[in-house]
Formats: sequence, structure tokens, C-alpha cells
Amino acid sequence: MPRFKIEEVRRSRNLLNWKHLDAIKEELGVSKRNLLHRLKDLELVQEVGRQLYPSEKLKSDAPLLKH
Repeated sequence: MPRFKIEEVRRSRNLLNWKHLDAIKEELGVSKRNLLHRLKDLELVQEVGRQLYPSEKLKSDAPLLKH
């Protein structure tokens, strides 16, 4: 899943909300596990059990793509 797609969806949704993640996975056509794995790869979220926590990148709202 391309980085720019994640950048697009994170603008309008809360990446720490499971209902928002369900909507994102449907929109992108991926599994929830795959979506979470990608969000972790991009260092946007940390998962502890069933709880999601923001990473420093998500807290700072820094863009994923450098212009």
C-alpha cells in the first residue's frame, strides 16, 4: 500500500480509532492486519494488545512525503 495513499486517508480519519481503520481498510481493499502492519512500518502507530497509541510522527502531524 503506497505511502501517498496512507497520507491521503490519514488527513480525514483518526488512525487510533478502530471504526476509522475499518473504513480505511475497506477503501484500500486490504485486511486490517495488513493496514496495521503498514501503519507500524511508517511509524505512525504503536499497538499494545488491542490498544493503539500514536507514534511521534503521528503526534507531530508531520507529512509522510517530503516535498
